[in-house]
Amino acid sequence: MIKKITSSLFFLALVSFGLTGCEEEEEGSAETAGIHFQGKDCLACHNIDLKSDKHLTIAGTLYKSHDILKNDSLDDMCGGSLYVRFIETTTGVDYNASSYSAIHQESDGIDGKGNFFVLKREISSIPSGNYAVQIWSEDGYLLAASKDAHPISNSSYSLSNSSDSSNRLSCNACHKINGSALPLYVQQNSAKCQ
Repeated sequence: MIKKITSSLFFLALVSFGLTGCEEEEEGSAETAGIHFQGKDCLACHNIDLKSDKHLTIAGTLYKSHDILKNDSLDDMCGGSLYVRFIETTTGVDYNASSYSAIHQESDGIDGKGNFFVLKREISSIPSGNYAVQIWSEDGYLLAASKDAHPISNSSYSLSNSSDSSNRLSCNACHKINGSALPLYVQQNSAKCQ
């Protein structure tokens, strides 16, 4: 009986999660107005509910300040095309998403103000290691950089362990409003944050 109730609750949780915004966006929807689930766990939708061409290697939201109380004001988001770089701390190997700007610019997700991402079709995986993570503006200005190295284990994203401490792929799983880590915010060159 308990197993049946647990299974039913799990099914209801999945259904309610699906109804909260992971469906495919229609052209001309709110996404094109800059709204695209800012602050939410990006990979929970993209890598679970959406088609493989929308799967992400990594994604998150960049805010103008760390003093954000809720994620419903586009004025709090850093606008413009944002790119992420991963620099392995011992080897210096650099994975720079701006190298894939043509594919990146074709993606509908580029219209989500403050959101940055790497499509799996751009960089399918990042080898295991410890990485310094940086967020850059499209015109080449560093906006934010991690203070600590972020481990990546090259394992797949798991919805049941989205804030996996050994595989930091879904930035908003940890860097969320009222979460264990501060939201990601602009640390320098704030004038480049539209």
